[in-house]
Amino acid sequence: MAYTTTNFETMLLILFAIVAVIILIRSFRPDTDPRNSREVAQRGTSRWQSHTPDPVKRSGRRKKSRAMRIAIVFIVIAIFSLQAVKEYFEQAQKVQQVNGQTGEKIKPPVEESGPLHKSVDSGRKAIPAPTTQMESPLEFKPGLVNLSLTRVFHPVRQKIAAISTPGSDRLSEDRPRGIEKEPNYLTRPLYGQFAFGPGGQSVFNFAFDKVNEEHPVLYLDRNRNGDLSDDGPPLENQGNGRFATAISIPYALINPDLHELGDYSFWFFTNRGLWPKKRASHYSRLQFTTELKLGEKWFHVWLAERGYNDADFTNDGVYIDLNQDDKIDSASEHVPIGEPVYIDGNKYIFIINNQ
Repeated sequence: MAYTTTNFETMLLILFAIVAVIILIRSFRPDTDPRNSREVAQRGTSRWQSHTPDPVKRSGRRKKSRAMRIAIVFIVIAIFSLQAVKEYFEQAQKVQQVNGQTGEKIKPPVEESGPLHKSVDSGRKAIPAPTTQMESPLEFKPGLVNLSLTRVFHPVRQKIAAISTPGSDRLSEDRPRGIEKEPNYLTRPLYGQFAFGPGGQSVFNFAFDKVNEEHPVLYLDRNRNGDLSDDGPPLENQGNGRFATAISIPYALINPDLHELGDYSFWFFTNRGLWPKKRASHYSRLQFTTELKLGEKWFHVWLAERGYNDADFTNDGVYIDLNQDDKIDSASEHVPIGEPVYIDGNKYIFIINNQ
């Protein structure tokens, strides 16, 4: 049986009351000490003795007075203890709720034919969002809500359908700047670049080889040293189309300030529709989540990239489970950075920083 705060207070109050009543009852019981009985029998019946203060009665009064004081002390202790117990139970219930021990675990969506992905021109649909745990609960009043990516959120694998710009990666036969050494290609390569980090400051060059075959291979300058031949064997196709593969790049090479986040993981692909146009696409498989108290309610909050996925989560807005149905609707529950959202009549504006 799980006792609530009210039940426990009642039990504690009853316990103290019982102890106080027992003390009072014992104080009013007649003194049955045989020594006192003999003393009374030996006392004379003179007038002077009849007016002499009875030591037995005086002792009884002292006992009753002492018992009354003890009972009052018990009652006072009970009153002050109730408030402390109430605060303890309220804090325990709050921490239990924050840690997600009372919520249901939501299973991630099943990927039938590869990673979960949705382009900007595809239909909208509700996507299940799993529960999350956080060590330090965060509460915010209406107004500006400035959230640190590294201190408030924690990284998770892709849970919300990615939204990316189709064909955002251009392919060209012209070799870009920064490439100083290349492997021995079997065909004339097709080059491209990933521009990651704030303002696209971190550029990663790549080249497709075997471009005339059904599935080309990919050389990626993962360490950004200008050498396409020292990053291990070429990446091969992992998908069902022309080419697709999962790529991970250390955040330390994208934005040194975020090195503690580990790797930035994304899905890179081209298909029979994009390949003739010399185009490819990619979308992030890394997302972030936390739980925030806004006003009087707790909400699941997510960070997921939109548009060109540049490994910079400060410019994509936030997803908030506004109706608290354990699902994220990418259209109605997305809040752009700097734009207001009203929750229970109160206005909130979200900003994400990399500190």
